[in-house]
Amino acid sequence: MKNLKKQNGVTLLELLMVVGIAAVISVSALVFFKSTDESNKVSMEAKNLGTLASGIANMFAGQGSYDGITNAAIVASNVLPDNMRGPGGNIKHSWKADGVAVTPTQINATSYNDAFTITYSAVPARSCVDLMSKTYSTFVSATVNGTAVTNVASIGPLCDQATGNVLTWTR
Repeated sequence: MKNLKKQNGVTLLELLMVVGIAAVISVSALVFFKSTDESNKVSMEAKNLGTLASGIANMFAGQGSYDGITNAAIVASNVLPDNMRGPGGNIKHSWKADGVAVTPTQINATSYNDAFTITYSAVPARSCVDLMSKTYSTFVSATVNGTAVTNVASIGPLCDQATGNVLTWTR
């Protein structure tokens, strides 16, 4: 009869299996977190966009036009959500520290500066689709990379720049 010794500890194979399982769990958690983080950014930006647009409309309501609307005027006012205040007096969004521009525009032939645009630059593709889908219908018009958004189905193909999409809303 052979004398078998009882094994103490773990084999290299068992150790590698544990490390492999831990790696798979870690990667899955990171992927889930990144997806959740982007979703939270889009939700926050949709809220910020609505707050900013309403604030601008109220700020200029008595004037009858949007003459004089600039980023500096918006930053100096109380209509800008605090989390949109960027460095150096810029207006920021979740993906770029100076990525928002507010300008007057004309939508009626008989009125001058009767509307305004809010432009977000450098928006990643996935966030572009989600943000524009949530917000385009609450504005007079919306564009992605210079092309008008007509319905939700038209947004995906327009958001074709990996990190550099330009989104514009007009009210």
